[in-house]
Amino acid sequence: MAQHTTRPTLVKAVERRLFVLSLRRAGAHYRDIAATTIAHFGAERLPKNYDHRIACSDVMIELKRIAAETSVEARILRAQEIDRYNRMLAAIWRQVADGHLGAIDRAIRISERRSKLLGLDMPTRVDYTDVLEEEIERLAEEWLAGQLAAARESESDAGSGSEDGAGDAPEVA
Repeated sequence: MAQHTTRPTLVKAVERRLFVLSLRRAGAHYRDIAATTIAHFGAERLPKNYDHRIACSDVMIELKRIAAETSVEARILRAQEIDRYNRMLAAIWRQVADGHLGAIDRAIRISERRSKLLGLDMPTRVDYTDVLEEEIERLAEEWLAGQLAAARESESDAGSGSEDGAGDAPEVA
């Protein structure tokens, strides 16, 4: 009969995962993590056949949970920052509309920062055409030099055959 994971004697999954994650963060390998976890909690309080695979799964589950929390927190902080930028812009907008150059410059900086935070700016495109053409030309020259050297070596090997023709290629009739 399969073990039921809600038994009160089992260590709570969250507690176990936090323990396992702390070991992984300290640099422990999964086999060592499993052995330490078994020694710490006792095999009877862990899922049946607890091993390095389950320890790895525990770490991955906990990292995904943390990533999800972090993502939510980041979205909240991003929204707060956008609200601040909007309020800053609203505070100086009258001066911007009246043409005050300092206010216009400040509005541009606020707008740039807000655009960057929202990911509105187009990515910078880099043209590698010249670099690629130079690299292709260099590689072609190296290849040609290698082909010429091989051809010269082949010619010199053919010319250094013995007098009796032992090293010559057979005649084709």
